[in-house]
Amino acid sequence: MEHLEQIILEKNIQEEKVPEIPAVIKQYLDLKNHQSKGKFFTIEIKEESRNSGTDGIAYLNELVILYKGKEIYSTGMMQYRGAYNWEIDNFDLQLLKAKILEESANKVTYAFATGAGNIKVYTCTSTGDTKLVEKFNINDYENAKARQKQVEKLLEDSSAWFDYIRLEEGHRWHIKRDYDDEAELNHEEMRVILAEHSDRDYDAVTDYYKFYFWVKGKGIGESRTYRTGLIHPPYEKYYYYGIRIESAELAAHDILKIRVGCKSQSWKTEHVFQLITKE
Repeated sequence: MEHLEQIILEKNIQEEKVPEIPAVIKQYLDLKNHQSKGKFFTIEIKEESRNSGTDGIAYLNELVILYKGKEIYSTGMMQYRGAYNWEIDNFDLQLLKAKILEESANKVTYAFATGAGNIKVYTCTSTGDTKLVEKFNINDYENAKARQKQVEKLLEDSSAWFDYIRLEEGHRWHIKRDYDDEAELNHEEMRVILAEHSDRDYDAVTDYYKFYFWVKGKGIGESRTYRTGLIHPPYEKYYYYGIRIESAELAAHDILKIRVGCKSQSWKTEHVFQLITKE
């Protein structure tokens, strides 16, 4: 028999821990307007785009602080989205919704959101000295709240399980809800879903993958992460090479055989899992 991997099905799912929103972050969220100009300080976010002429458009922005109309601090233009397929995007460098929280004659406390969901709070003195006061990811907070609502239904409702794992997905990880789109094991008592990781934001290939398991009333499980054998085609643009489950077979009451592959690159492999219920 092929190499057998054991998957422990967790039945006693811990309730999701929802982090408490820090007071200064709540102050930022409660402000209805984006007041970024005070009596002494002004916070500006400047944007810029650069057309490569051959590929895409790069997007950049810069945070500037003025004191009595004079620039005292700048992040410099930061690129958060690249024009070329080999450039790695960093949306935590995308700055949004700058707000002044508190101001005196010599110091300002300000905050902004980023494209990655972080809210960052800084102080800046009249001489341009800045300091990070607080950072909080509002996307993680909202996902934790949403996952908490699914816990009680996880073992009986596969849709709740799907939403639970979807909300856990990290950057560039993705799963499909349309079970009919792939040969996934899908019936009332047991389901398996393939999760793929893209190596970059566009013109990408699936470089890693893993499986999620659901057995009604018995528990949920997750495999380790595996590497694919996919490569980037030379000189090609506007593509994505992913993988799919080609077959999923219940060989015994607790033995699963799953074959995944990518026909476009003639890559495939097979996994054999034993599902073990943890009491």
